[in-house]
Parts: sequence; C-alpha cells; structure tokens
Amino acid sequence: MAYFEELSDYTYAREFVRPGTKAVGWLARGHGFPTATPDESLLDLLWSYCSICVARSRGGHFCEFCPPRICQVERHGERLMLGTAEIRVFSREGRIYASPTLIYHYVAVHHYKPPDEFLQALREGPRPPSREYFDALAKVSLQWGRTTRGGSRNRIRLYLQGGSDSRNYLDKIGTLNDIERTGIKLEEGLTVPFYCPDPKDQDDLLFEGTVHFDSEKAQWYAIIDEKSYRHESESLAQADKAPL
Repeated sequence: MAYFEELSDYTYAREFVRPGTKAVGWLARGHGFPTATPDESLLDLLWSYCSICVARSRGGHFCEFCPPRICQVERHGERLMLGTAEIRVFSREGRIYASPTLIYHYVAVHHYKPPDEFLQALREGPRPPSREYFDALAKVSLQWGRTTRGGSRNRIRLYLQGGSDSRNYLDKIGTLNDIERTGIKLEEGLTVPFYCPDPKDQDDLLFEGTVHFDSEKAQWYAIIDEKSYRHESESLAQADKAPL
C-alpha cells in the first residue's frame, strides 16, 4: 500500500484526483500513526462507508502490519473484502477525503486514529447509502460500486493428497480445528465445502467434496469433485456482480 502523509493532497490514482481531496489512512510499515480504541459507533460508520467504494484497483493491497493475505472482515453477519478500492468522505464545508477501504481494518484491528476533521466529516457529512451521499459522488463525477463481499467462512481447510479418486483424510490439525470451529457434523456422503491455500498464489483454492468413513482406519476422508475447483477471488467477483 502506498504511504501518504495525513491530510496531504490525494495523488494516488490520477483519474480519481479531484481538487482539494485530502488523503487519510494511507498507512505503511515504517511510518507511525496515532492510536485510540474505537467505539462501536465509529466502526459502524466506517463499515457503511467501506460498503460502497470508488476507485477500484485491478489488484489488491494487503495490510503491511499483518501477514500478507486477502483482508476479509466481518461485522453484524456481513463480510467485505478490503484493499481493492477506496472510499470518499465529504464534509459539510465541502472538503473531500480519500481513504483505502483498508481503513476499517486499520481502525478495528490496529486502533489507528484518523484525524479529527476526518472523523467530524464522517459523522456530520452525507453517509452511504443516502441519496445525498450518492449525489455528492455524482457532483464530482465519481462512479461508485458495492465493495466485494467476502466468501463464506463455513469452509474446512483440507490438505490435498492426490487426484479425484484419492482419499483426502481429515486428520490434520488445521482441518480438525475448522471442523470444530464451524460445527459441521460429518455424515456419510455429506457434501462439504473446503479450501486450501494455493502455494502459487495469495488466493485460496475453493472446492467441494463428499465425506466418507474409513472403518479400518477409523477416520473420515473426502473425495473431491474436480469440477468444483476455483479460486476465492473468482467466487468473490461473481458475488460482486449481484445487484444491490
């Protein structure tokens, strides 16, 4: 993620530069930032802003303070994938603030404290999804979209052991922990959603398989449906095409 000094002129993406737009929340490793424990009302506000985005990027950006991975967050049963777009906040005085959608993660997880004038605009200015907010975007010729929703968390990590006819035993610690976490009750012939980190990419590999019980080993195993393989980003992109 590019670093910009707080409240400096926004210059990240030329086609989205508008006069007077200030950068907020462009954090990077090696640059300190003020902190404060956020309250729930602030997190709710940031969530509403980050649900509607502008300035989509072709790739994704990761939080430099966390292990490199797609940033998916959840609040009140909803999920968002952050780091692929920006938000705009408008003050009553006509100022515009540009932030990466990762700002929600920065505040919620790393307790980043944005500038006071940004927080005031966040609370007092037009908010999404109000008509006033969309009119403010249209006035400065910024097209908006819905932020990509995160995928289902009810997936089991599985360490693939072979082809379509191979038995992939559910005996690794990560797999067992996910089974316990999700509360899935294994039954003969049950179709289970799985995932596996792709060693060639940051993107998880998603797939489905049917589970069966090996009475000799007293262990469960899965037979994978090879036609179900896809990357997480593909599923998220399909979800993002759904109408608002």
